Amino acid sequence: MLRLKISVLFLTYTLTQLIGQNLVPNPGFEDLRGKRPSMFPWQMINTVDFFVYDETKQQQILKTKIKDKNFKLRPAHSGKAYVGFRYWPRYSEYIVVELLKPLEAEQQYYFEMYMSISQHSNAYLRSIGCSFYHFKPPYAQKDGIIDFPPQFQVYKRGGLIDTTEWFKVAGVFSAEGGERFMTIGNFTKYNNEKFKRRKFGFGKREAYYYVDDVALYKLDDFGYPLYEKPEPDKSPNDTIHEFSELNFGNSLENYYKTVLFPQRSSELTYEAYKKLGVIVDYMNDNPSVMIWIIGHAGISDNPDENEQQKIAQKRSREVYIFLTGNRINKNRIIMKYSTSGCIDRNSDDNKSIPCNSAEFFLSDDKEDVKKINTPFYNQLP
Repeated sequence: MLRLKISVLFLTYTLTQLIGQNLVPNPGFEDLRGKRPSMFPWQMINTVDFFVYDETKQQQILKTKIKDKNFKLRPAHSGKAYVGFRYWPRYSEYIVVELLKPLEAEQQYYFEMYMSISQHSNAYLRSIGCSFYHFKPPYAQKDGIIDFPPQFQVYKRGGLIDTTEWFKVAGVFSAEGGERFMTIGNFTKYNNEKFKRRKFGFGKREAYYYVDDVALYKLDDFGYPLYEKPEPDKSPNDTIHEFSELNFGNSLENYYKTVLFPQRSSELTYEAYKKLGVIVDYMNDNPSVMIWIIGHAGISDNPDENEQQKIAQKRSREVYIFLTGNRINKNRIIMKYSTSGCIDRNSDDNKSIPCNSAEFFLSDDKEDVKKINTPFYNQLP
């Protein structure tokens, strides 16, 4: 577990000269994907909303087919785009992004973002924060916020609110080193501490916040942002082109066909999170594609066959939880498990799939399912 020194400042911390390099890609959600603003490379955990306010209505983005009082467009803090977070007693939303550079050990960083609450919310959040890890934590899981707490958090017992339309949340923290992924959201463990009622009522508590202009700066010894010449990076169009050339579906590249687990474990690794992130992006861009997940296990995981089965099932479910937590509809996912269709460590078997793995098959052709309906693949309920 990371142990970081945290200095929290709420609504009052101001830097006079922000001349350093912002380590957050697409900080205002304005980068173009084609001709339209896009959140890319930000990823959503649960159904975070993306809005574009355009007075000309040429680039406006709004979920017009969904009737929600929080979807009334408003001017962004800057530019045109911003995102919306919804919070209920047992439901939270997050956004996560890979930073331009890993954080450095014992280095201080300044974080800031701008927030605004929907006028239709009947409650305020009491806290908001961000976590930094070397992988993307599974906050869609029940115990995600317990296992991966935030390193930076602001708290106000009376609720996160200000008299201005957009207010700033900011502060300074020290990194342990190597953190690459930043996740923003509410990390409250107990529901009775999550909200402050905005007005009396008997309905379900709901807080809906808009977020814009996220920044993370490395600080020098005097507390000022360090200027670092940005490294050359691919444009958004280059990145999309790279993704579109990957061979998914029937010709999925071998690298993306499996993720490996530690022996006797169903815990996803950093490398597994990276692969699954690519698959999530592909499935979001190709809504007709389905995915089959086959969790494997063998003797090297446990000599008992019943225990092997449990481990194989857990591995399949861990991938399922990750995908559904990243907005992949559960109807597009088929879970299976196997304890005999893989090769164990130090085995001379000619099977190619390692037992400490989960295997994927993606296709938009229903006939393809026949290719993996073999006797050693068992369907999960």
